[in-house]
Amino acid sequence: MSNLPMVLPVCPASAEHGEMVLRPLAFQTYEQKFCGTWYDCPQCRSSILFPSMELSKVNEEVKK
Repeated sequence: MSNLPMVLPVCPASAEHGEMVLRPLAFQTYEQKFCGTWYDCPQCRSSILFPSMELSKVNEEVKK
């Protein structure tokens, strides 16, 4: 089961920057890969994370 968006996210810093691009796995650390799927804005370098199911489970346990 995936929690990825149905459409590409738009840059949170400026909608004028347009759609973000998927960060290549080759440029991610193991920790970043564990956290989920990353998208970057090619213009301003803002990033968005869609948390992995594993990270979501850890966050839920921490909240208890």
